[in-house]
This record gives sequence, structure tokens and C-alpha cells, in this order.
Amino acid sequence: MEQAVATEGPRRRRPQARDQGVRFTSITSDPPILRTKARKATLKPGQAAVMQSFLDQRTRRNWQTWSGRLVPETEGALKERAFFDAEASGRRLLSASHYFDAAIKSLPEDGAEVERFATDWLIDRWSGEHPKGENAQFTISPEAQRRLTELKKSLRGTRHGIWIDVLSAAGDSLLDLLDSEGPLPSP
Repeated sequence: MEQAVATEGPRRRRPQARDQGVRFTSITSDPPILRTKARKATLKPGQAAVMQSFLDQRTRRNWQTWSGRLVPETEGALKERAFFDAEASGRRLLSASHYFDAAIKSLPEDGAEVERFATDWLIDRWSGEHPKGENAQFTISPEAQRRLTELKKSLRGTRHGIWIDVLSAAGDSLLDLLDSEGPLPSP
């Protein structure tokens, strides 16, 4: 009578977790992950206005398209600054629309004050005559759209061409402020 010999293959050991068992020491363990709040850079007023427009557009998604005329140099400077800040801050979705929106929101409330602001810009920047306005298109927040509608009503009956001056002066004023504040910091 032959006995059946049970042959067992090599016995498999259950894999041990990295931090369990006799081989575990505090030296071989991974250090704990400490979660701290990220330190936010302090934004200056112009930078804060642009960032508020950026965050508003990214979170609300109810911005509207605005089409109008701007002095070509102002439109080009808005786009150039947006590109520069997008590169510097690492915010690839930052666009000239955020700058235009912030500029419109920064205009004074009083129509007479806006008219003086635009006239001063025309005289100081262009000595009374700027290049012909060209078509520009931006997306703007509902607040900026309401602000433009109110301004257009309050400026009716003023001098010819003031609308281009108001919009271009707002853009140039914001850009001047941002030039003094430096590049937009990264998050």
C-alpha cells in the first residue's frame, strides 16, 4: 500500500504593509503629511479688482458679451497686460476681459465726475485728439453691464465721442495703477 505523499509547494507569505510588522521602525516610515493653509499673497487694490473679476467669472459663468469701440492702444495694452500677468501668476485663464470688467467697475458713480475723468484723460493723454476707435469685444459681468447702461443714460447729451473716451480712460487708468503695483502674484 502506497501512501500518498502530499507535496506542498512553497508557502506564500501574506505581504505586509509597509508600516506593520517587525521590520517597522520610525526611520523607515514616511513622515506625516502636514496640511496647512496656503499663505495668500496680499493683493494691492488694482490687483484685487482684477482677481475679483477673474474669480467672479470662473465661479458664476453668467457673464455677457460686450462689443464697442476703444482706442486701439488701450485694447492692445489690456491684452498685453493680461498675457503678462497670466504668465507671471500661472493663471492661464486670465484674460483681457477681467481687466476691462475691473476697469468699468472702478469708474466713479456720478455722471459729471465720469465726464470730467474722460475729458482729463483726452487732454492729458492725447492732447485733445486720439486715434479713431476700433471694434473691441470682451465678456463682462452683469454688474459691469448694468454700470455701462447707467453711464450711457447719464452721459446722453454730452459732447460727441465721450463714450470711447470713458471706456478707454477707464482701461488706461486701471493699467496705470497696475503698472505701479507690479505683476500679479501667483496663487
